[in-house]
Amino acid sequence: MTRAALTVALTVAMFGLLSATALADANKADACAAFTESDRMDPGIGAKLNVGKCFEEWGRLATAMRWYRDAEKVARDAADPRVDKIHERIEALDPDVPRLTLHAAKGADASGVTIDGAPAVLEEALEVDPGPHAIAYTSSSGEAKKKTVPLERGGSSDLTLDLAKRSPKQPVVVAPVVTEAPAGNNQRIAGLAVGGAGIVAVVVSSIVTLRARGHYRDALHGDCMDSTSTCDPDGLTATHDARHEANIATVIAVIGGAAIAGGIVIYLIAPHGKRSDEHALYVAPTGTGLALGGRF
Repeated sequence: MTRAALTVALTVAMFGLLSATALADANKADACAAFTESDRMDPGIGAKLNVGKCFEEWGRLATAMRWYRDAEKVARDAADPRVDKIHERIEALDPDVPRLTLHAAKGADASGVTIDGAPAVLEEALEVDPGPHAIAYTSSSGEAKKKTVPLERGGSSDLTLDLAKRSPKQPVVVAPVVTEAPAGNNQRIAGLAVGGAGIVAVVVSSIVTLRARGHYRDALHGDCMDSTSTCDPDGLTATHDARHEANIATVIAVIGGAAIAGGIVIYLIAPHGKRSDEHALYVAPTGTGLALGGRF
């Protein structure tokens, strides 16, 4: 075989191998995506284990480990008997999962550091899948930098990044918020309370008046033959008690009416706004009486 023919044969063989590898990866990606969708539609321990096994067979060990741990948590919470077997699988896979640790000087700004496009954590051994990993960051000179770190199954790598320092945060000064209740609130509340008590008193007086009237009519009909001049001793006592009860109701009604009027006045003369000297209404004495005025 000539050299040219050998070169062509090797090229074809290599292309075929690469095509087969790419096809296998595509098939694995489709299979793992299907298992992932199955867990999304009907999440469960078995579905999570299937996703983890698919990624493990594909060689994405850190991804498989996350699914196995998720399945273990669900199994432990549910007291599922498979929890021990799942834990054994995690323990067996753990030594093969690559670790990548990123370092930086104290006080460095790590906010823009990413691994394969995802935010990274410094000073922590991160579990990653075998293969190359792209590290992106901003250097101390302000330049955007990228580094590729290859990791094999069971391998580990430490990488120190030259990061910019964190800029000191300016203290945030928050002005105190002073809330001032509108002047006169307490006075208006007092006015409502007094007026409400007056309304209650009027209602009570009405009830007492009706009851006294009923007692009086019953006494006239039963003991006085419907005439105040023909009452027997019981009738005299009953009518006297009824009139006394009616008098009490009258007094209660007068007090209630006064309370209602007082409550209205207290409410109306309460100051408005923030200044205590601003009134909606005022009452001032004059030489001949009282003057009513103010803001309506």
